Amino acid sequence: MLEHVLIQECKTQKFLKSLKTEIKDIEKGSFIDKVKQYLKDAGFNIVTMKSWEDIKNIQEIRNCIVHSEFVSNCKKPELIKNYIEKRKDIKDIFIENDKIILTPDYCRYVVDTFHTFEYDIKAAR
Repeated sequence: MLEHVLIQECKTQKFLKSLKTEIKDIEKGSFIDKVKQYLKDAGFNIVTMKSWEDIKNIQEIRNCIVHSEFVSNCKKPELIKNYIEKRKDIKDIFIENDKIILTPDYCRYVVDTFHTFEYDIKAAR
């Protein structure tokens, strides 16, 4: 869902600003980093949007789940543990037996954050 929103915004910016380059022309970084750079080069800075910080945290959680089989001690364990600690009062994501546990409420939060980000992008045009 997030990648779709980002790709659509790149296409929109390319059209609005008659850009000649494509996302694939950016050589370094993850897909999201390339999109972020593409949009920044187009004069559209998504990093300033409040929802972007949430998305970066969600991306780190996703990476631990996908690449480390839910293990909380993945590439950035302190970032993950700090993020989860900040959400402890909400109780929608936690660590149990060194595994990241997502509740249905956290999954709804992720979808809502992506929708907010999409709205933020459209409002910033």
